Amino acid sequence: MKLFCVECGKETNNLLNGMCIDCYIKREKLVKIPGRLHLTICPTCGSVRYKREWKKKEFKDAVKEVVEKAIVVSPYLENKEIEIDLIRKGKTLYECKIFLNGSIKGKSVNSEVCTELLVEKKTCLTCSRKAGKYFEAIIQLRTEREEEHRFQEVLEELKTFIREYQLEGRDVFITNIKKVKGGIDVYLSDNHLAKKIAQDIHSRYGGEKKASPKLVGLKDGKRVYRVTYLIRLPSYTTGDILSDGKDFYYLKSMDGKKVHIVNLMNWLELTCERKFMKNFSVVGSREMIKETIVVSQSKEEIQVMDPDNYKTIELRKPRSVHFGRTARIVKTENGIFLLPTQKL
Repeated sequence: MKLFCVECGKETNNLLNGMCIDCYIKREKLVKIPGRLHLTICPTCGSVRYKREWKKKEFKDAVKEVVEKAIVVSPYLENKEIEIDLIRKGKTLYECKIFLNGSIKGKSVNSEVCTELLVEKKTCLTCSRKAGKYFEAIIQLRTEREEEHRFQEVLEELKTFIREYQLEGRDVFITNIKKVKGGIDVYLSDNHLAKKIAQDIHSRYGGEKKASPKLVGLKDGKRVYRVTYLIRLPSYTTGDILSDGKDFYYLKSMDGKKVHIVNLMNWLELTCERKFMKNFSVVGSREMIKETIVVSQSKEEIQVMDPDNYKTIELRKPRSVHFGRTARIVKTENGIFLLPTQKL
């Protein structure tokens, strides 16, 4: 059966809406778009609103997504590529030129359409809450040893957890950080994530943890609570020098309910459950570790220079290892100990 184009009468086996490919491209509008598009952006953080949800996006990517959702193209167009050229016409108004390339039944086509883009600036919920100092929970960090670097270490760990949640698209932020007697208070915007972060910190560092909810009102008929999570950090931390009354140890690392220590007397590595750490006392921190010059060494002994008085010290090697030009030592009231060659 012969088919003929209704426009030019050409005989063809491929008719699109009753027309041959050439007539279809000439007569039909390949691209349609509304005369004006709208985009809502937060002026503070640059987030873009899609319906009721705010997303972190670059401006050009947001424009492209708005165009792709609004544009209507021929159902026969394949391999389409869209390019967008924005020309600013005012503070919030842009001329938007859209170039569309593709193919219809193997024949290359291109088209150009124009529209306007109106950008509305509106503060997103997160920035609004930040400005209002909004918070749902407080994480209180306390320790028996009020050392600035101790709190900073845990605080950086807390910030890392928050950044990870933010990368996942979770709406959580630090509202405020207050230094108080005995530690710091961290105000967080989301109670559910604050609970998870408190659990993560407690799992990482151990110590005591408890939660204290406080009723602050009603929302949609439901009670709203602010919760304070107290984390009382243990007296020990990574890098500390410990003693059980007989030997001395270096606290190498902590994870979950385990603490990994190195016996400075014989370099044996041990793993202890946190509940047994009450048998250890902290006798110093990583600041006690000193780098010293190696004077000479044999298979079983080493002579190093005391970094405090430059006298030669002779120490026994717990194991037959070879040191380079320097070695590290720990000076305690009960003697001087040589650290293993591996980094601690």
